[in-house]
Amino acid sequence: VAAFGKLDKLTSLSFSNGPLEDDSLVGLTGLKKLEILGVGNTSVTGTGLRHLVGLPKLTTLSVGAGKFEAKNLALIATLKHVTTLNLRGGSFKNEGDEMVRQLAALKDQIKELSIEEAVHISEEQITAIKQAMPKTAVTVKK
Repeated sequence: VAAFGKLDKLTSLSFSNGPLEDDSLVGLTGLKKLEILGVGNTSVTGTGLRHLVGLPKLTTLSVGAGKFEAKNLALIATLKHVTTLNLRGGSFKNEGDEMVRQLAALKDQIKELSIEEAVHISEEQITAIKQAMPKTAVTVKK
């Protein structure tokens, strides 16, 4: 991952299905032009998002599947430029209510929210997210 940090003109990067961990994200701190980052289906739990705070152009973040934890959605608030959030998979069955709470806290920041492959998300949770984020375009694909 550290080698990517030297590609200072890189605007989009996806580690989906790779052996990426939270502390690996520190290697991306030099990507000041990075706009889109995908860390879905990796070992990222979310705590490593703190390493992305210094990326001023990062507007789109894709997380989920793998080991991402709902409680770590709160760290997205520190990524002030992120306005599009894609959640893929994830455990709405076990962490659904926490996911709803964390997303509601991002209502003023996130303009587009996409939830995909969340087979355990309930209609009540979908409704709660949409009500908590009235200015956000929310799409859900089970």
